[in-house]
Amino acid sequence: MPMLHFRLLGVPTVSRDGQALIFPTRKGLALAVYLALQGATPRGRIADLLWGELPESTARKNLRQELLRLKPLEVIEVEGDTLRCAAAQLDVTQLEAAVDSGDWERAETLCGGEFLSGLEPSGAPEFEEWLEERREHYRSVQVSALSNRADALEAAGEYRRALDLHLRLLAEDELLEPQHWAAVRLHYLLGERRAAAERYARYEEVLRRDLHLEPPSEVRNWFEKLQRSEPSAPRNLQRATVLRPPMHGRAEAERELREALRGPGLVLVTGEAGVGKTRLSHETCEGLRQLRLTQRRSAQALGFSAVAETLREALEAGGLAQLAPVWQAEAARLLPELGEAARAEAEGARLRLLEGLSQCLLTALAAREGSGSGVLLWDNLQWIDDSALELLPHLVRRAATQGVAVLGCVRSDEMPEGLRRVMAELSRDALLRELPLAPLSADDVLALIRDLSGNPSGAVLFSRRLYDATGGNPLGVVETLQYLYERGELAVDEAGWRTPYDQDTLDYHELPIPPSVRETIQSRLERLSSRERETLEFAALVEGGLRVPDLEALLELSDVDAADVVDRLTAQGWMRAGRSGYGLRHPLLGQVLEARLGGERRALMHRRIARRLAARLPMALRARHLEQGGLSLEAAEAYLEAARSAARALHREAPGLYSRALALLEASDPEPETLAELLVETASSYSALGRSLDARPHVERAAALLPQLNNLVTRARVYAVAAEDALRAGRHLEARASLELALEAYRAAGERRGEAESLFLLAWIEYRSGNPEGQLEPLGAAIEAFEELGDREQQARALRNLASLHFRLGDIARGQALHDRALALVRACGQRFTERRLRADDATGNWLRGEFRICLEEAQALLTDAEAEQDFIGIMDALELQGLANIALNRAALALPQLDRFAELAGSLGLLRDRAIARSLRANALYLLGRLEEAALEFERTVASQRELRDHSKIGHTLVAWGLLEKDRGNPSHAETLLLEAAQLWESRRELGHLARALTALSETVRPQNPARALELAERAWTVLEGWQVGVPDLQRIAWALYEARVTAGQDGSAALARARAELDRVAADLTPEQRSSYLNLALHRKILEASASAPSPASPEAVLPPGSL
Repeated sequence: MPMLHFRLLGVPTVSRDGQALIFPTRKGLALAVYLALQGATPRGRIADLLWGELPESTARKNLRQELLRLKPLEVIEVEGDTLRCAAAQLDVTQLEAAVDSGDWERAETLCGGEFLSGLEPSGAPEFEEWLEERREHYRSVQVSALSNRADALEAAGEYRRALDLHLRLLAEDELLEPQHWAAVRLHYLLGERRAAAERYARYEEVLRRDLHLEPPSEVRNWFEKLQRSEPSAPRNLQRATVLRPPMHGRAEAERELREALRGPGLVLVTGEAGVGKTRLSHETCEGLRQLRLTQRRSAQALGFSAVAETLREALEAGGLAQLAPVWQAEAARLLPELGEAARAEAEGARLRLLEGLSQCLLTALAAREGSGSGVLLWDNLQWIDDSALELLPHLVRRAATQGVAVLGCVRSDEMPEGLRRVMAELSRDALLRELPLAPLSADDVLALIRDLSGNPSGAVLFSRRLYDATGGNPLGVVETLQYLYERGELAVDEAGWRTPYDQDTLDYHELPIPPSVRETIQSRLERLSSRERETLEFAALVEGGLRVPDLEALLELSDVDAADVVDRLTAQGWMRAGRSGYGLRHPLLGQVLEARLGGERRALMHRRIARRLAARLPMALRARHLEQGGLSLEAAEAYLEAARSAARALHREAPGLYSRALALLEASDPEPETLAELLVETASSYSALGRSLDARPHVERAAALLPQLNNLVTRARVYAVAAEDALRAGRHLEARASLELALEAYRAAGERRGEAESLFLLAWIEYRSGNPEGQLEPLGAAIEAFEELGDREQQARALRNLASLHFRLGDIARGQALHDRALALVRACGQRFTERRLRADDATGNWLRGEFRICLEEAQALLTDAEAEQDFIGIMDALELQGLANIALNRAALALPQLDRFAELAGSLGLLRDRAIARSLRANALYLLGRLEEAALEFERTVASQRELRDHSKIGHTLVAWGLLEKDRGNPSHAETLLLEAAQLWESRRELGHLARALTALSETVRPQNPARALELAERAWTVLEGWQVGVPDLQRIAWALYEARVTAGQDGSAALARARAELDRVAADLTPEQRSSYLNLALHRKILEASASAPSPASPEAVLPPGSL
């Protein structure tokens, strides 16, 4: 059958063999046009398109009737459930082909007016949306076609025909500024000065009336110049293109950057957009081993977005082949294609994930070619996501241990507050070097112009004009030159560059340079075809990179046409190939393109991206496109799915995703239960990341819904999250009351897991409120519930807490039995990390009891095991235990390197609390070695750090040790201040063993000046030990202080001395000969041995103690 011919520009007509076809209805014609353009389409889609406001059954019935009416025309082909148009030629596709090939003469003949003029089928809102989008598209195609045709005619000297085309465009849209300018210029070239003045006046009138603007000063000056000059034909000069000009004015910056990269840490290049940060970094690192990460503005809601993109590329290239299995499992939490992932719920999981990703990046870098240890180059840090921001300092520290620098680029005016905090943290550790990059100077711009033109002299005035217009911004300079080339205002011949104003200008002020880089880019965009602009617009919205199949789906192109568009835009310098597809050459291009989009068109494009690229978009990005496309409920569901996934992986973006889902859902007036559940999830996501203050408003809103909640489980969850919030705020009575209501609701609903978790939380509330015994019942019930549920890991956690409680209460046998039971459980379920925590508990107990030989043996076994599996928490536990035991054994020289390694590891992992612990113990070792000034400085820094961290559980130990040092340095007043603070802290925490140590140190400090107070303090130290049976660090010291205080006061101290000697003998008996020798050589221990050797033994050393103590 002969082919159909569709003429769709203007009033639509369809013909076959020169005979016009008469369609019975508007919707019939709409159906035929849609299928001709879109290709084969399912019936359901057509029914929705043309009768979307009707029920589905009615819409399909109408479609069947329409097909019957069209059957005589033989326009539609039916294949099962699919409809397609018969073979056809379309004027719009011919027009686009002509534009794409640059056949402007052919394109002119095909331009015919508005797409489907007059076709407005009623009751088809989705078709109307599609129609409006297509009209805008073909309107742009025709503007591009006629503009370029006019330029070609002008270049050939056919000014009249060129003018007619510009006037034709202005008749349809008077807001086309380039057409006004061209019409003024062509009137002038035709000698029609009056017409030129009238056209310019019309241009001014349109600007003022429709846009409330005045013509730019450059345009006014240019017009005044035209009025004063005699017309002359423009020279036919070759146009040039500037895509990657040589660098100028960056020699010093490059030298500084090279020097900075020789040291460890983060080197941060800062400056305004377009100033050349990325290019300077890339060219400085040329030849070096390097790995690049690039943040995307659109991917800020995705955790580790740039990291994942880079690692996927490395994985595909085989760059992770040498990655250790333990880190492969950690990284698999982000990249499932790596294999089985480590559990996100395991203890220390977040830290291990950060280390795993750091090891991945460093392994991928090591696999790259190039010289040196390498550089990790992280671009566009102004768009870094929260999870990557948490990784950054960890990565910088880990990279520094391998001699690898991290080089970052960030816009100085868009630097996020979180990045500033990371910079401050790294700066304190001497791991930051910031290099601000300024715009080019006027001399630099002149050198660049001369280099580009090939003329070593001249161009002074022209370069100064360019510098004034762009502020020396390199991107602004390049885009302005490109703009001037494309307009024909700047050209090059054998003698160098030329402009129409060279002969009679004083400052090139007549040169029509747009007032900003953005306007320069906008002017260049106007000269592209509509399909090219659409491609760039989608690239701006999708960001990360467009692949050819994406363009096929988004623009409904063939694979060949999509590839051709990308190739042209790449050749023109608009796009460049990247790891995940074709992206815009510079982020600023994307911002300009987005700013051009009208609201409805932008929304339509976002909807298209969300739906047609759904299979490849991460859920959080799809949610963003759905939201910006106006599909709020679909967006809320997508955000919620993304939030839950992020929360499971402990990504820091989870709360933000929950908040977006919450905001969108609330707009639809949800059921109270639905809203309450989402508020609870949102609050929990904040709490899991330690952001309790951010969680609180969501908790309060959920609690306010309680009177409207009928579902018992939902009520229980609200009560439970309210209890957690109250506990974190220290409101223990309120926390207990809320949790009891949660337990009541869970029990009434038969929700056993919720009950078990609430019982576990209740035990914490009792502990935090200072009622250790109150933990017994809820912990026992929680253990029973977890066992019933088969949750062995949670059961082991509860058993571990209960074991610790019994140890604290003095029931050693019961505590050990529970501890052993917990250990057996974690071994049975393969929880190696939790097992090592329990082993560290064992070793700590041995240290507390003075069993230092066993403690060291267990610490060494723990260290070997933890190192084999790269368990950093386990490694630090072992190093801390080794340091503690060696200090107790008077082997500070052995302890010091162990504690140095502990401090270095904690610092490299960003664990400031653990680093402070290591430094406190290190100061103790220095004190033992007699390096008192070093020790005092270390103690001072550690206390300052622990105060900043509000680490009340550890600062007391540091204060006691520092106080004893100050006593020995002859500063009793300072020592007393420190020790009093420590005693008050331990008393408030009911840590009786540690309180006894603080009181003992106070007694020793004040005894020379106030023996009576010293005796009172020493006696009290004994008293507070009543019932404390787990072990008391420095028991011999406490007994010795009581002995000295009693002797000084003229009392009998022999029983206290005997107790000190008995403790000394008990500890020494279990040591190796070498350990025993160093232990007994401690100055305090020598005193005890000497005094006890010359003193008569009391009847019973326990006589000094309250009944039942020790």
